[in-house]
Amino acid sequence: MAEIVWTKEKREEFWEHLTEVFPRVPEECFFLDGTQEGPFKKHKTSVLSCKFSPIANQMASAGGGRIPWADRSIRIWDTDSGKELLVLVAHFRGIYDLAFDPKSGILASASEDYSVFLWNLEEKDVIFLTGQGIDGQAIVKGHVEFSEDSLLIAIGETKSYEDAGSSIFILNLETGQEVFRHTLDEDDAISAMAFSPDGNDLTFASDKWDRTDETVIWRYDVTENLAKWSLLLRNMGVRALYDLHSHKVIIASMQAEIHREYVCYLATIDPDNGRLEKKYSTPGVSLDTALSPTEDLLVCVDDAGSIDLFEVPSIKHYKHIGMLNEASPSGHCSAQFSPDGSQIFIGNADGVITVFDR
Repeated sequence: MAEIVWTKEKREEFWEHLTEVFPRVPEECFFLDGTQEGPFKKHKTSVLSCKFSPIANQMASAGGGRIPWADRSIRIWDTDSGKELLVLVAHFRGIYDLAFDPKSGILASASEDYSVFLWNLEEKDVIFLTGQGIDGQAIVKGHVEFSEDSLLIAIGETKSYEDAGSSIFILNLETGQEVFRHTLDEDDAISAMAFSPDGNDLTFASDKWDRTDETVIWRYDVTENLAKWSLLLRNMGVRALYDLHSHKVIIASMQAEIHREYVCYLATIDPDNGRLEKKYSTPGVSLDTALSPTEDLLVCVDDAGSIDLFEVPSIKHYKHIGMLNEASPSGHCSAQFSPDGSQIFIGNADGVITVFDR
C-alpha cells in the first residue's frame, strides 16, 4: 500500500533522535562504493532478502544466513539501471532479513551474529540497535519489521546457541523502551510475523527448528500485552504472514511434510478469531512469498526455481512460471515486488538477483 514518506527535514530529525536514544554503533562499519555496473549481478552467497526503499529508486539485498562463509554485506542497487551503489559492511555473520521503515526510509538488518542494525543510507550512518538476548544470551535475530507509524520495530529471534528460549519483542523507537516480549520454549523459534495495519496487533508464528513438529500462530494486542487468540498447527511450519489493509484477513504461507513429500499451503486466517481456511496446496518447498503493493497478487518461489502467482484474497492460482533464470539455475530464496507492482525481483541460492515482469 502507498505510504506518505516524511520530508527530508523530518527524516533528519528522526535519525538524530534515534542516535540519542540508541547511542551505540557497530565495532566496525564501512559504507563502500559499489563496483558492479549492472544489471543486477550477485552476492557471494544466497540472497535471503530483497527490499525496496520508500524514498529512492533503490533496493537493498542481503543473505548468507548461518553458513560459515556467508556474504555478510548488504548491497544497495539502483533499481532503474541495476548498478550497485553501495556495499554496507558491519555484521560479522550472514544476514536473514531486511526491512525499510515506510516513512523515514531507515533500513533495518537482522543477522546470525545476534544483532539488529539500523542504517541511514542518506547520511551513511549506522546504529547498533540490539545485540545478544536478555542476560547476554547468544540468540540469532532472524526477522525484523517496522510498524507503519514508524514508532515500533518488531524483532523475531530464530535460534539460541545457549540454554535459552528465543523471543519476539518490540522496541519503541521514540523512547528506546521494550514495550512487548513473548518468550518461547527452548526448542522453538519465530518463523514469521506481521503488524496489523494500525500497529496495535502483532501476529507471529513459532515452530521447531526442523519444522516437523508443532507450529503455533499467535495474535497479540501489543498495546495491552494481551493474547487475542492462538492457533495450533501440527506437522506444519509457517513461512510468512501478511495482515492485509484492503481486506480484513491474514494470509499465511505454510510448509508441510506429508508421506515424505513437501507440500506448500496458502491459507487465510480471520484476524478476529484465528479461524483458518486452507485455500491452495502444491508440491514443493516454498522458500519465500511476497505481496504486491496493491495487495492483488502474492508471488511464491521455491527451491526448484518455480514461480507461482496467486490472486488475493481469494488465493486462486493465477499463473505458473517455470524456471526463468537460465543464467542462475539454482533455487529461488527470496522475492519482492517492485514499488509499482510491475516487476518481481528474485534472490537466488547462488547469489544472483533476477528480475521479470509479472
